[in-house]
Amino acid sequence: MEGWDPLRWSVLDALRVSLVLARPDLDAPGGPAAVLEVFRLGDVGEQCALARSLQFLPRAEDYVWQAGECCRSNMTEVFTAMACDNAFPVRWFDDVAWRALVVKAIFVGAPLASVYGLDERLSEDLARMALDLADERRSAGREVQPTLWLCLGHFGGERALASLERELAGGPPRAGAPRPWRSDAPARARPSSGTSRASRTPRCWPPCAPRSTRRRPRPRSSPSSPRPERRAGRLLAAMKFFDPHIHLTSRTTDDLAAMAAAGIRAVVEPAFWIGQPRTNVGSFVDYFASLIGWERFRASQFGIAHYCAIGLNSKEANNEALAEQVLELVPRYALKEGVVAIGEIGFDEITAAEERAYRVQLQLAVDHEMVVMIHSPHRDKKRGVQLSIDIAREMGLPMERLVVDHNNEETVRDTLESGAWAGFTIYPHTKMDSARMVEVVRQYGPERIIVDSSADWGISDPLAVPRTAALMRERGLDEEAIRLTTWQNALDAYAQSGQIDVDALAGDAVIDQTQTFLDNSVLRGQEPQRTTTGA
Repeated sequence: MEGWDPLRWSVLDALRVSLVLARPDLDAPGGPAAVLEVFRLGDVGEQCALARSLQFLPRAEDYVWQAGECCRSNMTEVFTAMACDNAFPVRWFDDVAWRALVVKAIFVGAPLASVYGLDERLSEDLARMALDLADERRSAGREVQPTLWLCLGHFGGERALASLERELAGGPPRAGAPRPWRSDAPARARPSSGTSRASRTPRCWPPCAPRSTRRRPRPRSSPSSPRPERRAGRLLAAMKFFDPHIHLTSRTTDDLAAMAAAGIRAVVEPAFWIGQPRTNVGSFVDYFASLIGWERFRASQFGIAHYCAIGLNSKEANNEALAEQVLELVPRYALKEGVVAIGEIGFDEITAAEERAYRVQLQLAVDHEMVVMIHSPHRDKKRGVQLSIDIAREMGLPMERLVVDHNNEETVRDTLESGAWAGFTIYPHTKMDSARMVEVVRQYGPERIIVDSSADWGISDPLAVPRTAALMRERGLDEEAIRLTTWQNALDAYAQSGQIDVDALAGDAVIDQTQTFLDNSVLRGQEPQRTTTGA
């Protein structure tokens, strides 16, 4: 078959694919569903075999969604099996899915030369995405992958030439080349609340003035270290912190104790993808219920005020049949106590299905005057952020109620100039680190910039916010800039929901571990604490 190259196949791969092709029902009306059911709970090797077999199967159009799932997989082996030496994508993917596959191949280091049909489907949009990725990696101080230039062909124009010259020279871009940062970015004013829902919240919240009696902290390890040592609690012990994007359902009680010791007083936990596709709407029912119930209780047992955001995440919006059911479910939970936003929603692969789910949930937010938390895509981030903002503005969402998260140096200007809040996810090795965050605040000022951890089930740091604050102080940012970006801005943004008791957060945390939730306790034989603790 043209495009098929078994060079990277193992004997086990060949046997598994042969078993699939031996099925007698492949061309029957129910054949594709039967094949997919066999692989529904498969391990990585079995999922790779499914990806490799699709190019040989009849009724190929019935497998396009599953092929897209393989490309959205976080398992590099599964993605590579679908993307490389496989004729299915070039024949059946639309332009959006094809471009996403190619850019992800660059992103994860898959062999781009093995993406069959790449030369046939080069385009201006693909060249733009590749050059955006090059700019983003340079802004982050990372190497631009050499295979990236295979995506350009004759479509890159002057911008491609300038980018390539910069790579070859290893210096600044020549005159007229695009620059990732502005050195003359003006200071930006905080947006007014100006909505009826926001008017139910005090407009001037009590500041959390830091006590400056401690000497300047000298952290033991790098601020972006993923190890949550309890000593982090002494980095900036005089300050309170708000982590407005963290997935506590993935974290342990040790993490919660370390967070409380480090001064984290409040968090927002947005609904997100749990690491593997959910297969029925009931799993969303239980997950949403845990965000407003058990997780809220669990955080309270360590003196952390827990709020959440409810929404259908962009990645799972691509399962359109399931998404329809979840979108009907979202309003039931989004209007409950403790829910401060719709989120995290937006784009992942920037597909039509993602846009539809985004618009439905934006409309819910507009109708109920709610804050919206945006997930910006990992690839083609700049376009994803611009599209998210444009659609939100088109649908009538006030920009002061829009929080765009996972920003980087390439997107911060677009976000701030729109009037939205700019969230930055601090990860040990990706997206944004503490040192780069310091420079962003130095460049753009602290107004409407929010630091968060997005700590989840992967390698991430639940103490990223206080660690970044410590580095800000160490590198000379003033105390007010630190307070705004790690406490006040998040409070200002999400208090618009009317769901946050601002006066209570300004006071000390009350811990009562004699309490239970549906007769469950976080304790396992320990003596319960009943304390009032200051930051």
